[in-house]
Amino acid sequence: MQSRAVNHFARLGVGRCGVISQPTAPAMSQSQRWNSFIKNVMDQVKKDMENDPKMREDWQKWQKTKETVETRSQRNAERLEDLTSKFKSASSKTSEYLNQFKERTREVQDKASERYSEATKDSESLKKAQEFMKQGYESGASVSSGAFEKTRPSSLESWTRPPVL
Repeated sequence: MQSRAVNHFARLGVGRCGVISQPTAPAMSQSQRWNSFIKNVMDQVKKDMENDPKMREDWQKWQKTKETVETRSQRNAERLEDLTSKFKSASSKTSEYLNQFKERTREVQDKASERYSEATKDSESLKKAQEFMKQGYESGASVSSGAFEKTRPSSLESWTRPPVL
């Protein structure tokens, strides 16, 4: 039994003091062997391709297809960039137009309000019409708020959601 343990530690490089004398890298050597294996396989495939006219022709077709796909991809990327810039431009133009429309609307509204208040000052009948509209609005608002209060539950805890069918 003891000889197995000694052999095991000797393979690991452990000296008499229990310290590993040299770092071993079995994974590194395995990796190098694997890379070497892949390289050998790739070299063999390359030689087979050079010797076989059908494989050479297929490889050339693949290269041509690859170039075509790359050029299409680049062209589509450029088109997408152009489209994106057009959308950004349209968005900013629309935003600018809507802001201008908002300003014009505000100006027209202010002018109309000004003219209405001036006309109301001068005309007694417009003052009466304004009072009538104001009273009608207030009574309508009170009636609708009363109806709303009657239909609204008194508290959210007592209210239950109707069943979903």
